[in-house]
Amino acid sequence: MTATWHFIESTDTYPDFSLATLPALEDQVRAGQPPKLVLNVFGRDGITIGFNEDPNQILNVPLCRDLGIDFRRRVNGGGTIYAAAGSCVIALAVPADLPGLPKTAAEAFETVLPVMARVTEQRFGIPARWRPMNDIEVEGRKLMPTSVKIEGGVLTFRIMINVKAIDTDIAGKLMPMPPEKVRDKVHKDIASRFTCLEAELGRPVAQDELAGLARDLAAALFPDVTLSPAVAPAAVYPAEMAGSDWDFARSEATLFGPHRTEGDHIGRGREKAPGGMIWAALLTKDGHILRAIVNGDYPARPVNAPDRLEAMLQGVAADEASVRSVVEAFQADASHELAGVSTEALMSAFSKALG
Repeated sequence: MTATWHFIESTDTYPDFSLATLPALEDQVRAGQPPKLVLNVFGRDGITIGFNEDPNQILNVPLCRDLGIDFRRRVNGGGTIYAAAGSCVIALAVPADLPGLPKTAAEAFETVLPVMARVTEQRFGIPARWRPMNDIEVEGRKLMPTSVKIEGGVLTFRIMINVKAIDTDIAGKLMPMPPEKVRDKVHKDIASRFTCLEAELGRPVAQDELAGLARDLAAALFPDVTLSPAVAPAAVYPAEMAGSDWDFARSEATLFGPHRTEGDHIGRGREKAPGGMIWAALLTKDGHILRAIVNGDYPARPVNAPDRLEAMLQGVAADEASVRSVVEAFQADASHELAGVSTEALMSAFSKALG
């Protein structure tokens, strides 16, 4: 039986799309409305950071403010994304219990991204390839960062497409990369890591071509679906996401501040896993962990899964054996997932924080 889904074209900034428009569309799906395929072409530059990221760790916050470039923390995981005016995001929001749909974030990437790479190559003639975990690249240059969220009965997959060139010198200063992040990359700096569709094609790309690509993806993934044009709801930021308390919710000042007293120690460690960067921090006193932070740009299911690990570490002895026991228990629970993040990767970050 053919199903009808909504196809929506919009022009929000990436922060507005991520925190207002797309959550409103997810709520519609949750309420029983048809699944959504969305093409949003950005009206101006903007930066979003992942749900489990701290702006102080991954952005030059003063420079963002000096340049007037908005940054907001998303409601989904993944890493920091600079979205230039004229670039776009293709998003799918569908019921998570749809037959045949992936049940984990890792499976979702494995299912969607090879298809996206194939339809991109077919439409535009460029050698787009999926790079596990969650990027589509052209000869080692990132063309499409992606993320997935499976929560509240809805699976949301978003593919951000670098359509327009950006000032990579400015972007590199806005988003300085730790050395661990690029140690397994062919290209080591943002200027060589970044590419865009227009640069690969050597010509401008029109919105109708991007709409065609979105339709190609839907047709390849869901051949029995018919797309019907629809309009995005007028959405605003939810009150709890309207200010800096939301954007800096994963900062040390927020998470350690209420617990910290004189004589406490903060240890920090970073590690690059296939799923993304891990930024671990441990607040300790008298040989025990008072509070832990497990930030990163890895995909998490549910998106706040790191909170569970942090809560499990609270009060534990600040030694590797005790921490490993907690990490192994956390990893063994299939009700949550840090996709592409192994026990050993977590322990590498924690070991540095304990040291």
